[in-house]
Amino acid sequence: MDFSWFGITVIDIGVVSIGVIGFAWLFRRIAALERENGGLRAQVNTLERENGGLRAQVNALEQENGRIRVQVNTLEQEINALKQENQELKHENRELRKDFEVLAGRYAEIKEVLALILKREEFSS
Repeated sequence: MDFSWFGITVIDIGVVSIGVIGFAWLFRRIAALERENGGLRAQVNTLERENGGLRAQVNALEQENGRIRVQVNTLEQEINALKQENQELKHENRELRKDFEVLAGRYAEIKEVLALILKREEFSS
């Protein structure tokens, strides 16, 4: 193999040129990726702030939900108490109606007896 210094030098210059071009491309690519990373980092920071705000809203809503749940439980207890009272009043109403029917029947009997007494007295007089 016959190599000349000129051929070796040209090959060396080509290899070095390719290496320099590769390093230049690599440094530009690194700079572009760092810029992109900076933009993405800014987006991450924005999203983290937004996430923090949303977490605060979630916490506030969970607290409000807890308060509303307490109100719901209180209202459910009140509803159950009112239903119980309603049942008791219905039962009392049925009992009073029965008593009223008994008294109405006795009133009718007393009225008939009084009518008979009045008729007897009219005949007696």
